[in-house]
Amino acid sequence: MATLYHMKQLRKHGKDAISKRQKHARGEMCFYFHHKKRDTMWCNKKEIQDESKRFRQLVKKGVLTMEEGNNTTVEIDGKTYYIFVVQHKDEESNNIDPLAAGYGFFVSGWVYFFTQEYNRDVLFKYIMNKK
Repeated sequence: MATLYHMKQLRKHGKDAISKRQKHARGEMCFYFHHKKRDTMWCNKKEIQDESKRFRQLVKKGVLTMEEGNNTTVEIDGKTYYIFVVQHKDEESNNIDPLAAGYGFFVSGWVYFFTQEYNRDVLFKYIMNKK
């Protein structure tokens, strides 16, 4: 079943995620929209490393892909966030990420908003097995 989101509501999800981080700073590295919970979630270093290992295995198996051209930036309340996108190779399995769409970035798959460009780039290279 498709869920319709209002752009203002999606931007609010991003701002809420940022305010949660400020209240509960635990060394979070990035946030994303959790589709089942319909809320933003933050990942700390261990959580994103575990996800990256899983993504890397699925990329090797040909299930997932990441396109370097999707590595971009978005500004939220004056702060820059660094994006990477994980996508199914089977395009029919992808949906537009609603949180990213709320900021004008219409892309299918799972979009992660990193606080540091370096962390995004290192994890992208690791997942895609690039040196």
